[in-house]
Amino acid sequence: MIDLNRQDYAIAKSETLDAVKKWGKQHVVYGGSHNRNSFIGYACEIAVAKFLGVPYKLERDRTKNDGDVAGYQVKGTAHEGGWMNTRADMPTGIYIGCILYGWEEVEILGWSTSRLMRRKMYWNDKPHMKRPCYSMTPEQMFDIETLPATPKLIELRKENP
Repeated sequence: MIDLNRQDYAIAKSETLDAVKKWGKQHVVYGGSHNRNSFIGYACEIAVAKFLGVPYKLERDRTKNDGDVAGYQVKGTAHEGGWMNTRADMPTGIYIGCILYGWEEVEILGWSTSRLMRRKMYWNDKPHMKRPCYSMTPEQMFDIETLPATPKLIELRKENP
């Protein structure tokens, strides 16, 4: 578990407000409010940055090579099942799955790649899905301790030993 503090909460809240202003009603939201979904995502990104020991970079300051955190894509949820979802219109690369509990604790579940996740066996178009996508359970993810380093992570660790 990664514990988030008040500063982390404030950053996630600020990022959420910026996202809502930027996307407004144009951004389609499935399964929850835009505010809640964005907050979950940012809180999980902050937790992954802490786990990796790298600085968290605000979304407005990121480049395409940054991914969500250090070259990784972070998929957060507040659902106990902890499914990690992706679609063909999302970035490729290494995905890290997380669950946010309340606002102060994040469990990092595991990782996979977009290439592995986007196989027919993971396609989820069950009726309860608001939007069909590729879904992977925590049991299907690789152990987070085996996470391969991205070039961006290696670069950040050299800059911030």
